[in-house]
Amino acid sequence: MDGLDELEQRVRFDLACLNYPPAHWVVPATHASGGPVSDVAVIGAGNGRPGADLLAARNGIRNIRCLDSPPVSKGRG
Repeated sequence: MDGLDELEQRVRFDLACLNYPPAHWVVPATHASGGPVSDVAVIGAGNGRPGADLLAARNGIRNIRCLDSPPVSKGRG
């Protein structure tokens, strides 16, 4: 085995010890209609949405729904 293969195995081992990326630990749930239930709902995230997504994913939460509507623009009258 060459050095690169050994290093790759060591990195995999170290990441497993750190639990990175974390396993999806939230128990999946479904609506009465059979559709999935979101684990996290971010409402009105705006510019913080990417950070909220990343923070949840880094903590093992994958089923994320972000609800953010842009303001309705009014035309010139």
